[in-house]
Amino acid sequence: MGVDASELFMQFLSAVQAAFSVLLTIVFGVVAAQCNLLSTNAAKEVSKLCVRMFLPALLISSEDANVKITLWSISYTLLSVLLGRLLTRFFKLPAWVTPAITFNNTTSLPLLLIRSLRQTRILDAILIGGESGSTTMDRAESCFLINAMVSISLTFALGPRLLKPGDEDAPDKEEGIPDEGEEEEQPNVNRHGENGEIERGPDGLINEETSLLPQRIIRPTNRMEKKSYLKTQNCPSNEGGYFNAWLTTAIKNIGELFPSTQIIVVGVKLSQSMLRMKRGEGSGEVHKGSLALDTFCRFIIWPIISIPLIWVVASKNKLLDADPMLWFSMMLMPTGPPAMILVALTDVTGAPESMKMTIAKFLTVSYAITPMICFAVVGALNATEAALQR
Repeated sequence: MGVDASELFMQFLSAVQAAFSVLLTIVFGVVAAQCNLLSTNAAKEVSKLCVRMFLPALLISSEDANVKITLWSISYTLLSVLLGRLLTRFFKLPAWVTPAITFNNTTSLPLLLIRSLRQTRILDAILIGGESGSTTMDRAESCFLINAMVSISLTFALGPRLLKPGDEDAPDKEEGIPDEGEEEEQPNVNRHGENGEIERGPDGLINEETSLLPQRIIRPTNRMEKKSYLKTQNCPSNEGGYFNAWLTTAIKNIGELFPSTQIIVVGVKLSQSMLRMKRGEGSGEVHKGSLALDTFCRFIIWPIISIPLIWVVASKNKLLDADPMLWFSMMLMPTGPPAMILVALTDVTGAPESMKMTIAKFLTVSYAITPMICFAVVGALNATEAALQR
């Protein structure tokens, strides 16, 4: 199926809009650092806040996992690990190139891209009959969030070893774990009831779940909880239960801070690197070979693999649901620049400042060439339309 020049231009424009929205956020981080609105130490604390609070909130507020997307996410990530390690060793590149090749942006860029495509109505051609564009786009965002959950989990599971491959060879002894043959001292806790007898759990044993309160307090409390629960059953609420209006919404609001806040941290790192370079100090160097290799893998190799593969699976058998937006999303999931979370990963692993600034430069250049994703978008759209017509 051919693609005319106007359609290609609109798709390219959507990719440019998504890429430049990320770049502009990086610029905001640079401006914040240059104007002393956010110091380097504060950026480190914000990065930790993103990882330990904003990111978990984003994952909690996302949709339930889809098995097919989960398996696809795990598969292409593990293949990227293998590819990254082979290429890094063969070309003798720094260790951080492997996680850069392995983990792509699965949060901010895909969501911005989908929203831009929604505005330009490019995806109307693959809508299911009778379904609104808004509903379909929401489903596409859910697909990318599921992929993001898996990708982020794998990032922190595999990323430290890929970033510092020698660390796992000599693990430190964890505090609080007794050596083999040593007996862990158990506290002597006596739990007595009304008549001095020892209170036991439901299974007749005393364990860490056994209540410390006497039965004369526990039983009335349990009755009150049961009555309260039965009363609330008669007062149903909408869309997410009783916690939706305050707790769920609050968690979602916090989670939505993660993508943009993490990108601002990248801008602060970039600003620090620029200042050091201006003073003639070491500011981290980005090897052209590393940049070319990552660009080739993420914007060329993976679209060549993922688009035909998902097209075959979608059109030749029943392994995937009859959902063109799911097909389109899965085709694009392995494509795109490195994940912004690499900056947080360097903070978590205690990487040197030179590596952090190098990665900040690397990410900035990678996002500057992100409009290359338009070719993958064009291919995925046409492959999805072709699969839909079969």
